[in-house]
Amino acid sequence: HYPLRRQRQMCIRDSLNKYIFNFIQKEYYVSKSRLKIAKNIIDINRFSPLKDKSQIIELRKSLNLPLKNKIILYAGYLNERKGLDLLIELGVYLKKKYENISLVAIGDKHNVKIFGSNDKNNNLLSLEFDKLIDGNIIIHHNYQSNIDEYFYCSDLLFHPSKKEGNPNVVLEAMSAGLPVLSTVFEGYSEEIGLHNENLFLSDGDTEHIKKDVIALLNDTNKINKFSISSRKNMEQYHKDALRENLELFIGSSD
Repeated sequence: HYPLRRQRQMCIRDSLNKYIFNFIQKEYYVSKSRLKIAKNIIDINRFSPLKDKSQIIELRKSLNLPLKNKIILYAGYLNERKGLDLLIELGVYLKKKYENISLVAIGDKHNVKIFGSNDKNNNLLSLEFDKLIDGNIIIHHNYQSNIDEYFYCSDLLFHPSKKEGNPNVVLEAMSAGLPVLSTVFEGYSEEIGLHNENLFLSDGDTEHIKKDVIALLNDTNKINKFSISSRKNMEQYHKDALRENLELFIGSSD
C-alpha cells in the first residue's frame, strides 16, 4: 500500500462517513480537493416504486402479512446497536393503542447475540423480543432476499439505529418510494438530506418516536411528498451516476 499522502486521489465510501473524511485530511495532510466520498450503489431499477397498487393485497397474502392494517417495517440486524430496544418499545405501544397498525421486523434473531456491543443487554433484549413475537405484538420474519416486496407492502420503514454509516436498507426503501423514519445520527443523515424532505428524522427519544410515527402515518400529504422526493434523490446512487462522478473526479487530477 502506498502512503496516503503520496496518493493523488483518495476515494472513501460513505459508510466511513465524514469523521474518517476529516481524520484523513488532518492526519495525513491530504487536501479536501483530493478526497471524495463514494456513494453506496443501489439497484434503482429493482427498487423502484410499485406502479400497480392493486398488487399489494396479493403480495401481502403471499408474504403472510396483515391485509388491512398499516404496516411499519424494520429490516436489519436485531441488536442493541441497531435500536432493538426502541423497536420493542414501539411494538408494545402500538399494540396497546392502535389495532390497525402492525409492526413487522425482518432479520435473523441470532444476530442479537452475535453482533451487539453489549452481550448482556442483547441477551435481555433477545428474550424480550421473543416474548413480543409469541404474543403477536411484533410480526417477525427471518432475513428475506425479496425485501423489495416487503417495501411495497409497507407504509413506513422504521430505522432506529444508534450507530450507522450509510445503510443500504434505507437507500433501497427510499428508492422504492417507501417513506423512512430514522433516528438522527452522524453519517448518512447529512448525505441523504438532513435538511431536506427526503426522510423523516426523529431524535431517538422513545416518546418522541411514538408521536412522530403516528403523526407521519396520519399525514397522507407528507407521506406522498416523502415518497416522491426520496425516489428522486436516490437516482444519484445508481451505478452509472457513481461511475460518471468518479470519472470526473479522477479526470480533474490531470
